[in-house]
Amino acid sequence: MTLDDDWDGFGQKLTGSGKTIFADVAVAPEDLYDLPERGENDPYLYGFTFHQVYLTTIISGIVTRILHDALALVRSRSRNFYHALAEKPADEPEIQAVIGRIAAYRAAILGTVDRAIAALDLAWARETSPEAGALSIAASIAAAEAKVVTDEVAANLAGLLLDVGSGSAVSTSKALDRHWRNLKVIAAHNPRIYKERVLGDHYLNGALPPTGAFF
Repeated sequence: MTLDDDWDGFGQKLTGSGKTIFADVAVAPEDLYDLPERGENDPYLYGFTFHQVYLTTIISGIVTRILHDALALVRSRSRNFYHALAEKPADEPEIQAVIGRIAAYRAAILGTVDRAIAALDLAWARETSPEAGALSIAASIAAAEAKVVTDEVAANLAGLLLDVGSGSAVSTSKALDRHWRNLKVIAAHNPRIYKERVLGDHYLNGALPPTGAFF
């Protein structure tokens, strides 16, 4: 296999977005499968919901790293600004509040992503049941809601990481800006603004989500 890293995005390198050439690769029979045939009256299952949940879960992982990096950064700082209220940054009320905000919003992100995962698991487990179509739609909607929340909040948390670190956070050796760049690149593959419209149309008018890839 040859991986040509020709992806020129500003974040999330070597994710398979570049050109990949496979040569003389062995493919076993069990690696192949046929898509199930469905009749006209069979419910359409949103088979690509997994891909969206997968990407959103990656962003939630970046958010967890943002919290860990924020804690490590503040704890490593021994000096505070002369006009601060505490001698050490870790004792500064404002910094403590920002850390608390990052932790709380991270918990909210993990919760909404777990909700989408649970909805997808339920739809998968009951794919042959009478309610398969309704469960699949619910999973698709839950995945879209998780993406809308996660993409926007995660970007804000990446900015808060720089706030708690002040000048110490912008060092190129720490590369803390990678969190914002990486999560924005992942999110850009399927922009949330289109999800917001579909969600609104669904709740207002009962419109079904698209059935194409990555919704």
